Amino acid sequence: NNYLHRHNIIIKKNEIIKYLSKYQKMLYNVVGDIMDEYQSQKELFEALKPAFKVKITLLKKSNYNYIRDIDIWNYLKIYKWSKSINLTISDMVNDIININIVDVDHYLKRKIYQEEKKLNID
Repeated sequence: NNYLHRHNIIIKKNEIIKYLSKYQKMLYNVVGDIMDEYQSQKELFEALKPAFKVKITLLKKSNYNYIRDIDIWNYLKIYKWSKSINLTISDMVNDIININIVDVDHYLKRKIYQEEKKLNID
């Protein structure tokens, strides 16, 4: 099967692979030192933009159209990538594409609740 079926969107798998393949050989450890390929986390985030773009396109057809690339980045950075060792760019792309968006949704709702709670205390 050469197609990826998600949220009633059909995307050719080889198109995704072609779109992302130039990033697959670069390495980055989110909790460790930034490898030579990246001078900052912002630069890594920019390198992952194609993967985020694919995921956000898929999300636009769902009830989670308010979730942004930075929300997915922050969730994965905190809950997945910070616990990883020798994380590769292809691992990160895979995580972005296959993330359980319900988990990101809960993360955002908890974050909003905590911020509102802080406002009520002040």
